[in-house]
Amino acid sequence: MGLPGKLRAHGVRALDAVVLTHAQEDHQGGLAEVLEELPVRMLLDGGLPLDGPDHRHIVSLARSHGAQVRAARAGQRFRIGQELRLQVMAAVERDTEPGTDPNLRATVMIATYRGDDVFLPADAESDVTGGLALPVVDVMKVAHHGSEDPGLPDLLRRLQPELALIEVGRHNRFGHPHPATLAALRAAGVAVHRTDQSGDVSVTMGRYGARVSSPR
Repeated sequence: MGLPGKLRAHGVRALDAVVLTHAQEDHQGGLAEVLEELPVRMLLDGGLPLDGPDHRHIVSLARSHGAQVRAARAGQRFRIGQELRLQVMAAVERDTEPGTDPNLRATVMIATYRGDDVFLPADAESDVTGGLALPVVDVMKVAHHGSEDPGLPDLLRRLQPELALIEVGRHNRFGHPHPATLAALRAAGVAVHRTDQSGDVSVTMGRYGARVSSPR
């Protein structure tokens, strides 16, 4: 099942916003299909024109299907519906030199729904997020598929999440998630859910906080 099919299985028929965090295949590879099959109101673009033809195709496709394309910038705030708020904490600088590691310029966001905060760092690890003014959060996505991050213990002390999600493929060739990352999460007392173990993981935010579900 492709990404549009997965979204429809969760009742999604249109998207108010899609965030292209940075122009790497594992973060933008499914967006063309989404843009072709589902109405999208806005694409928040964390890439640059120098990022290659695949990125440029996605941006062009978004515009041709009527989506507003906005460059991601630190400090942006968006209101989606009555209760969802998005805040961009870090984003690529428009004058970034070619060849800069895309992970270092990934879009970092805080999503807030009914008073619960979710930390969404994409692939930006603590060398980027450690210098940000971040709030205490309820849920976090672990950066970069759970790769080794020496600054993670300090970041966890600041964020104090109750729940962490690791988006990672089973038997991946990088050995993610790294044992040190898992140890840091255990030491912080964080409940961890991993897509390599649970398949697709859904987090539903509601009146009583975050609820996690998966098909396995």
